[in-house]
Amino acid sequence: MLPLRDRIGFSNIKLFATTSPTFDPSIIDIFLPLSTSGVMIIVPRSIVKSPNALFNAFLIHQPNFWFMTPSLFSRFSLFQQKTLINTFQGDLLFGGEPFPLHVLSMRTLKKNLNEQRLWNIYGTTECSVWATLFLIPPEWKQNEIPIGDPLDGISLSIHNEELQIQCGEGCWVGHELERPLIRSTGDLVYEENLCIYWKGRKDSVVKRFGQRFSLSEIEYVLPQACT
Repeated sequence: MLPLRDRIGFSNIKLFATTSPTFDPSIIDIFLPLSTSGVMIIVPRSIVKSPNALFNAFLIHQPNFWFMTPSLFSRFSLFQQKTLINTFQGDLLFGGEPFPLHVLSMRTLKKNLNEQRLWNIYGTTECSVWATLFLIPPEWKQNEIPIGDPLDGISLSIHNEELQIQCGEGCWVGHELERPLIRSTGDLVYEENLCIYWKGRKDSVVKRFGQRFSLSEIEYVLPQACT
């Protein structure tokens, strides 16, 4: 959390806490405001599950920091998406899934671009450990978004197109007894002009609303459930 706080830099943070408590990044929602003498707006799960209620809550509270998954953003209507993108003032972070590129074409109110910072934040699929961060310039025209530079304490390497992460002294996943210093992420990437771009998975694991799913496991279990 501290590397994220130091990288972005905060002043008078008013965080819109919509992340589920069972999703690792909720730790950011809790401790980031505390570490910056900021404010956390706790949004009830019943409101988060209702796009219209969530959009109205955004209009009422006017937060200046919001992390959300692209899946959550996609639940808003097109009008709500455009309104949110063009009225949000502060730091808007998308992560947990590939960045929603159509957001860039929605930024039509040029006067708000200087008051908004749009970020792509990347973490490993196996565990939600934020690893990299990229600030998207207002004039960005490319069709892809880099995953960004590693946060302090994180090192990246690419082996056979697979991204590998070294995270301090390592991190546990599941029931591992030892923390590997270098973790293979299963994410396929490529490097171009000193930037790293995510391009897919080497397996059938996907994320939806920040939760990890194995499509092959679902395909295996589904016929049994239907018999």
